[in-house]
Amino acid sequence: MANSHSDRENSKLSEHPALLPARLDWPSAIGNFLLNFGSLEWLVSVYLKDRLPAGEFERLRDWHFRDRLTRVAQEFANRSYPAEQQAAFRELVERIESIRELRNHIAHGHMRLGVDSATNLRVVTLSKARDIDMADSPDA
Repeated sequence: MANSHSDRENSKLSEHPALLPARLDWPSAIGNFLLNFGSLEWLVSVYLKDRLPAGEFERLRDWHFRDRLTRVAQEFANRSYPAEQQAAFRELVERIESIRELRNHIAHGHMRLGVDSATNLRVVTLSKARDIDMADSPDA
């Protein structure tokens, strides 16, 4: 009987997935970010699959996300959407670029736990492998 309340809570969670993770710490934030980026990638693929000939979609389905998003932008521009929607979509594509760069930094970066020499507090850094000599730099 002790578990019945938590069982009900778990079933509620599964019925209505939350937009935010249950915990609001950095590992959850990173995981939530990566999962949401995966949803964005999926939506790009669905858009292309629904609008391109099968042969063309098969050819580009393994392209990098940036290239597939460029193809979505081309397809969107070729449609007769109002100029305001065209401009808003171009702006969205530009904003997604910084999100894509952050996703790649997280996905391909190297996480390090260290101690900040100025504050003596523990810090977590995420460095790019190519910046190995700058691991403690804010630019890495």
